[in-house]
Amino acid sequence: METVFISTTILVATLFFLSQSLARGVGEMGAALKQIGLFILRKNPPGLVDLFDDKNGSGSRTWMNFGMLWFVFASVLGFLAAWHSYDPTALDSLASIGWSYDDGSSLRDATQHLLGVALLYGLVGGAMLAAARNGNGRLASEANASMMALLLSVMVVTSYVLPVILGFLGIDTEATGISRFLLSLETLAIGFILIPVLINVLITIAGRGDEELSTSSWFLVMALTSNIIAMFFLFFGELSSSTQTVWLGERVSTGWVPLALMFAVGYYVIPMVSNQPIWSGSMRTASMVLLFMTIPPFFMTDASASNFLTNVGAILLTLALIPLFAASVNIIMTASSGLSSVVKNPGATAALFAFVLLPFFAIGGYFTSMDAFVGTGELGA
Repeated sequence: METVFISTTILVATLFFLSQSLARGVGEMGAALKQIGLFILRKNPPGLVDLFDDKNGSGSRTWMNFGMLWFVFASVLGFLAAWHSYDPTALDSLASIGWSYDDGSSLRDATQHLLGVALLYGLVGGAMLAAARNGNGRLASEANASMMALLLSVMVVTSYVLPVILGFLGIDTEATGISRFLLSLETLAIGFILIPVLINVLITIAGRGDEELSTSSWFLVMALTSNIIAMFFLFFGELSSSTQTVWLGERVSTGWVPLALMFAVGYYVIPMVSNQPIWSGSMRTASMVLLFMTIPPFFMTDASASNFLTNVGAILLTLALIPLFAASVNIIMTASSGLSSVVKNPGATAALFAFVLLPFFAIGGYFTSMDAFVGTGELGA
């Protein structure tokens, strides 16, 4: 059997089991699991979590603040990359302080990486705020959420600083394969860091009582779970040289996860600000279910698979437009019912414009992704 089928089955089965647990509960085990989860969040590691503020909203705020910080760094690197692309000799004057660069690809890669980190921070922070308000008005442990945000940033900084230190020691990280190994460790570390975040969110929404599980909370849980599994896929796929597992992990982490987090924030901000219910329940269901059954048409790479797998992937890639259009139309129509309130709120206006632009981005992404997926490579520019 193809490795991608086994990996996909594990992923989908996990998400299905989790969705059923969210909908029906876990029975008498719920109280015990909650106590174990709270112990992990509030007492592990001993003493360290007590250093962080546990006030209402502090955890979500910390994630969003880190997101803005990393966005600034990504913007600076993006500017340098654009400048270097325009004039490759523009930064030569920095050679006296040890600056060196290749063809500019390292700057571009670092910009994309930090931009992804910034988006993860911002969207998770916003979605956690929505989940908290679907529960008791606060996260199960605001302090633990802040600690995980800090640990994630420490891990990102380490992934950049450590190769520099090894370079000063005369170790060629590229030639020895250390650079690739460090990248694999980074993905594994992200997976472990997100586990307490997921536990925090699950305990938070478990305290909602008789209130219905919100769409935003559902998307957040699915996004975190998918991201954790994707990180393990990437790590063990690289370890075992399983290209199909790595490919699936990349599709989940760059497709399902950011889109699910976008939907989580959008389905919370727009209805709340417009003071209107979600316009279409069927479109909401389509965006919730079909997103995790298709292949999003973004950041695609060559599948290098058999004809059968390529055909199945092409079909799923085409069907992926349905949840994107469904979410966009649903949120736009919800906003139109209370447009006067939406335009007065900067955050809601930004969210609305994001979902106005998403269909156009999806159409362009579909053609370029299909081109990359089948290995044609004619639309790369």
